[in-house]
Amino acid sequence: MIQYSLVIIFIIILFFNSNRIAIFFKLIDFPNENRKIHLDPIPKVGGIIIYIGILLYFLVNNNFIQNTHYIIFVSFFFLVGLLDDLSNLSSSFRLITCFIFTFIFLIFNPEIRINEILIFEKNINLNSYLNYFSIILITTLSILLLQNAINMIDGMNGICAFFIIISILYLNFNYLYLEISFFILFLILTFTYFNLMNKTFLGNSGSYLLSSILSYKILFINSNELGLTSEKIFLLLLIPGIDMLRLFIIRIFNKKNPFKADSNHLHHLLLYYLKNKKIKTLLIYLTLSFTPLIISSLHIINDIFIISLSIFLYVIMIIKLKFLKTY
Repeated sequence: MIQYSLVIIFIIILFFNSNRIAIFFKLIDFPNENRKIHLDPIPKVGGIIIYIGILLYFLVNNNFIQNTHYIIFVSFFFLVGLLDDLSNLSSSFRLITCFIFTFIFLIFNPEIRINEILIFEKNINLNSYLNYFSIILITTLSILLLQNAINMIDGMNGICAFFIIISILYLNFNYLYLEISFFILFLILTFTYFNLMNKTFLGNSGSYLLSSILSYKILFINSNELGLTSEKIFLLLLIPGIDMLRLFIIRIFNKKNPFKADSNHLHHLLLYYLKNKKIKTLLIYLTLSFTPLIISSLHIINDIFIISLSIFLYVIMIIKLKFLKTY
């Protein structure tokens, strides 16, 4: 217990010294673009500190070797995000690199492949319908889509962190329990405090790290717990996912890079509508994200109806917000 307390104290000290770490790594987010909503330079080392905390957890727990696959998976995405923070990697390079790594990783780690899915409470074994490489390809694309969706909501303090926190809590309380999840929750909660105080940002290293943690957890549960239906996963990721799809379609239609950041995300539109009230925007975004899942958990309405209604309401809301922003 003492070693965990020392790790916690060390992590808190690191967060208090975010500025020094940022200067050392040259990781400071300057408000030099119109889409950025902060006014002062902010260290973007939250991902680095969370990653250090995860490694220390496994080291003091003496189970580093047993969790090698998990550590390799999250470390890769963290490092890609960190290199992007340092060198501003091209979106095509990031995508191709992540695709190749994930595909190869899944070849050697069948325990997190999407071999079975539960749709309408019916278990479907994909091995009966698809070949070996098709299953790996589907799982790879699922991981990369989730990663991009989470990365795209990291545009305002608190949204990405709270989304991951609530998602992990939901998965832990309803499906498989994993002890490390609660330590990760502590790390993210600690970061969130400093993030809301404008003391540090996640950086791409952080958003990539958190998205890889969530995707690994979902896939692990999917492989070991048949109660996690495809509809529940869809509801969990509905708002980030559909917002990503909308932005991709609009950018492609306008002949722009679909991965190039802009200020047309749902949280940007809400922030504009609410006259830059960030806490209110955060609460509304999280309410929109998790209300469909809460309703689904009550088992009083069919999941497909909830999904359809949620998409319809999202479209109506986006039309209204875009209209108000234009005029």
